[in-house]
Amino acid sequence: MTTPTTPTLPLPLQDRVAIVTGSSRGIGKAIAIHLASLGARLVINYTSNKEQADLVANDINSSCADSTPRAIVAQANVSDPAQVKFLFDEAERVFGSQLHVLVNCAGVLDPKYPSISNTSLEDFDHIFSVNTRGAFLCCKEAANRLKTWWWWSNNIVIIIYGWWTEAWVWGICSIKGCSGDNDKDIS
Repeated sequence: MTTPTTPTLPLPLQDRVAIVTGSSRGIGKAIAIHLASLGARLVINYTSNKEQADLVANDINSSCADSTPRAIVAQANVSDPAQVKFLFDEAERVFGSQLHVLVNCAGVLDPKYPSISNTSLEDFDHIFSVNTRGAFLCCKEAANRLKTWWWWSNNIVIIIYGWWTEAWVWGICSIKGCSGDNDKDIS
């Protein structure tokens, strides 16, 4: 007697191509691993730590049933338009498909957590360049390339976190006359 088998349902992101910026660690790493568990093929983006990016890609690829890589690593500074273009070109070249999903997680934060009054203009420019300009450049490139598989799909996710976000949001709120508890985590 044969045992009835349960049909295997396709994964929701099966073979969809995703770039997760800043995915060599932290929130980006967790998101990349989760997208891979949903069937996505991933570009693990990093700027300076190839070893961490390789560990994430190896973790994803080791859980694959076949020998086809589900994740690759690509070094790119998201604040540089040419490197952002390379990131997208590399995804299309390796996976042979247009991009379906972009998740912006790349970000820098001064590890000393200085107050705004003690932050140098150079530090601010660097942080703003990656955290804001980088997200803009990636979204702009994605807007020209994203493959839509549903008529209503919007496949860009922007994640901004940290005390700089709180300072920026509270700055906007003070301009608009908002009030609130500054100790509350609004990220």
